[in-house]
Amino acid sequence: PGRVRKQKGRAMIVAVGWMLAVVQAAPFAAQTMVREYPETTMILNRVAEGTDTWERLAEMCDTFGPRMTGSQGLEESLDWIERTAKEDGLQVLREVVEVPNWKRNSESLRMVTEGSDLERELQVIGLGLSIGTGGTPISADLVVVRSWDELSVADVEGRIVLMNVPYDGYNSQYRRELGVRAAERKAVAALVRSVTPFSLGTLHTGSSNTATIPSAAITVEEADMLERMQSRGQRIRLTLTMGATGCTAADNCETATSSNVVIELVGTEFPDEIVAIGGHIDSWDVGQGALDDAGGAFVAWGAIKLLNELGLRPKRTIRAIFWNAEENGGAGEIAYHKAHSDKKHLIVLENDGGVWDPYGFTVSEASIDATSFAAMQLIGSTQLARIGAGNVSYGGAGADTQVWCATTPCGSQVVVDPFTQQPPVGGGGYFYFHHTNADYISKVSPEEVDRNVASFAVMAWALAEYGFAPPSMSVSQA
Repeated sequence: PGRVRKQKGRAMIVAVGWMLAVVQAAPFAAQTMVREYPETTMILNRVAEGTDTWERLAEMCDTFGPRMTGSQGLEESLDWIERTAKEDGLQVLREVVEVPNWKRNSESLRMVTEGSDLERELQVIGLGLSIGTGGTPISADLVVVRSWDELSVADVEGRIVLMNVPYDGYNSQYRRELGVRAAERKAVAALVRSVTPFSLGTLHTGSSNTATIPSAAITVEEADMLERMQSRGQRIRLTLTMGATGCTAADNCETATSSNVVIELVGTEFPDEIVAIGGHIDSWDVGQGALDDAGGAFVAWGAIKLLNELGLRPKRTIRAIFWNAEENGGAGEIAYHKAHSDKKHLIVLENDGGVWDPYGFTVSEASIDATSFAAMQLIGSTQLARIGAGNVSYGGAGADTQVWCATTPCGSQVVVDPFTQQPPVGGGGYFYFHHTNADYISKVSPEEVDRNVASFAVMAWALAEYGFAPPSMSVSQA
């Protein structure tokens, strides 16, 4: 039931991919024989046959496209998720959230430089929640700076400012703050170098906190080109057009009514105690938002669907949360916390870093006591090592879980970088695609998605069944 593998031999391909994942964990298995819970074995064996999670993710992304807050694509996606989850026999909550209703509309950036009468078109993408140019293009000379210190002394009054800072781990401060700081220096517009470690002429959008001047991103290649031209002493004049509407500042936007979706498997003994897993369903209006972050939400849904199909209903409730508006202010996380903070959440975990091969989980150290953390490590090392996903360490929490961290353990499901084959440090390959037209479902395989389903299913089930007191595993030499 629920299988949509259409090609003959697909199950064999999936099984081989799964066996490769098991082989990756072989050094651990060769030293010890670790007893899995019978339920873990059921989950891993079933997922090895393949799930329909990737196909569902692809269907939604292909059918409705990106899911910007306020868009028809987002609302139709939410309707489809609710309808399909109910067809799975799962309980679904739809909870109203007021979300920003910012629209990008048309954009362009043109350049004329000293030494040529040629007007050249540059690539540009407006930053989310930025104001537009009000129907009238802004034409001004360009000043390139490389730090806040340079901005503080540069003559930028009446000019367009470009902040060209190379990638050094994911750092969005320039994208978020340049519009405000440049406006204070009386600049007329702000441009940032796209936030990415690698570019093929790729534009990366993202949220801006601009208050009074239009803000946009340009490619790494063209940012470096403009800096070279300035260093030669060439005068650069830009004309920026942005049709953005909906916001006069990041905290003063028109709103639209949308919703969070919560899919749940109700616990048998303690239904009001909750293990929450999930991802955010909104995206920017580029690409498909499959990596950021429909994939994270779908593997949580896939985990609950799998447990339900196997008849594994734990003592506590497991929820898969599709948070809304993470990209532009976090209205969804705030609304969910406000509606459910009176209920005991054992832990809140989010996948917002891609759905390549799972590595394990990070938990905010300040949010969890040592005994509970050790319990998660035990579950990871004994139940998830077989698929290489048993690593549990202190680290960052997902953006949508942070509101819980003061009172509740909070964390993230983390994956292996698809390019370095190492656990992500600063995001790595994820930020090749982050907030770009390249964020498509084709960047991940069904087998990778399935292993994330398994990782979430095993950890969520064990915590929902045993709390932070899992039974000890009997270990013997191989």
